[in-house]
Amino acid sequence: MEQTVHEASGNSRLPVVIAMVVAALAAIIYVVASWGANRVGGVQGPRTLDARDRTEMRLKAVDKYSRTGFYFDPSTVLLRAGKSYRLFYTNKSGIPHDFLIEKMPAKLAAAGEPAGSDHGGQATDHGGQAADHGGHDNLVHAIAETGQTMEVDFTPTEPGTYRLICSLPGHAESGMVSTVNVE
Repeated sequence: MEQTVHEASGNSRLPVVIAMVVAALAAIIYVVASWGANRVGGVQGPRTLDARDRTEMRLKAVDKYSRTGFYFDPSTVLLRAGKSYRLFYTNKSGIPHDFLIEKMPAKLAAAGEPAGSDHGGQATDHGGQAADHGGHDNLVHAIAETGQTMEVDFTPTEPGTYRLICSLPGHAESGMVSTVNVE
């Protein structure tokens, strides 16, 4: 009986090696894409900050890794009417941004006063000076330069759903909008 022995050619392993390289590249692309998506505002899902049982909270303005260019983190904030809060607003962006909680009735604290203090119904800037908000008093508002963190002390006075926006021209339209729910 004759036995045929075939010599293994170096090319017989080539399809297996190619398949392994393609699988490895696909895995790397998937990991890199997932890593980037976690940094894009809203791609991984909106982040909610439940501050109802807190006294301090943090809000960030961001423009890196965003499809729209600008966004706030978190995208939703939950608060309680009548409860005092200190908000630390940090601008992580390369340009100035502000935040404004539209039409939310609130008591604001002047510099050095505890949150919830009524200082004559006057909205203040961060040095305790009267701030101009287009004739609207008691708006929760702050502006921060690049890398700056501002503090705002306030007490929401009425339940409702309010928009938190960057009021600089074009920024809200570019995605810098969050929601504040006060219960």
